[in-house]
Amino acid sequence: MARRPAKKKHRGIKDPYKQMEERFEKIKHKVNCKPVNDQTQEISRKLQMITDFQKGKLPKQLEESQTVNRVREKKSKKRKKSDVAPPLIDTARLADTEEEEYGMNRPLKKIPRLVQYSDETENEFLKRVNRAAQDIVNESKFEEKFRVEVDRDESGNVVKMKHRKALDDPLLPAKKRAKLEAREKRKKEKKKERDLKKKQKGKRKKVDEDDFKHFQDKVEFGEVAYEPPSLDTSKFTKMTNSDTKTKSFIFMEKLKGSQAGKTPELTESRKKLLEEERLKAVQAYREMKAAKYKSENKNFAVI
Repeated sequence: MARRPAKKKHRGIKDPYKQMEERFEKIKHKVNCKPVNDQTQEISRKLQMITDFQKGKLPKQLEESQTVNRVREKKSKKRKKSDVAPPLIDTARLADTEEEEYGMNRPLKKIPRLVQYSDETENEFLKRVNRAAQDIVNESKFEEKFRVEVDRDESGNVVKMKHRKALDDPLLPAKKRAKLEAREKRKKEKKKERDLKKKQKGKRKKVDEDDFKHFQDKVEFGEVAYEPPSLDTSKFTKMTNSDTKTKSFIFMEKLKGSQAGKTPELTESRKKLLEEERLKAVQAYREMKAAKYKSENKNFAVI
């Protein structure tokens, strides 16, 4: 449930009759009183102001405003009389005053130049400086969080933003530094390998493009051919022999080595037995083919 607002506390007299008496005490000298002088007739305040204005008398408010204007005119005259105006504040003179202290691992940043405007008070200018300092503090927190460095010019505009490496941190532990250095080394080696592969691919493409240049034959208009063209492959064989290399497969070499020396010489009896088995297989095959031929042609009679 919603909380009820607290009621206003009544301080003073609660009796309405006593309250009326207090109010009357404040105005009793103004109500139903006889005139101070019987010979004068009192008039209202507004009418009195009109009569005074006609006689040349000014009311108090106009007199006060005129006195204030006179004071301002006097102050402006004093300012005009002063020969030299107060100099404007410029932060350019504070640019090279700071020095690097012991233990600093990052260079000092450039202070943004702030110049006081002609119609700007000193307090307003200091507030603007405070805002700029707060922006620099927030920027440093941003750099620490995302490991970047922001470069600005004299006017405070961002020129560039570069990534800060983890190895640049002086407070990095020795074990972590060694791991990061090893990782960077592996990355560099892999990059070199990729670059070499790209170069080799480019060379191969160039060679492939130039393979058939020597096969071109320029035929003039109206030339008669008495025989088919002959190709000169001497240049091509030289190029292929110089560039290409035969690949050696370890498996094939092992296979050749295993076959060499393991082919036994057959004896005469073994050769005779193999020849008999071969003849039997040939005879069985011939009989099978003959039976198949008879079964296919048994319905046809010879005339």
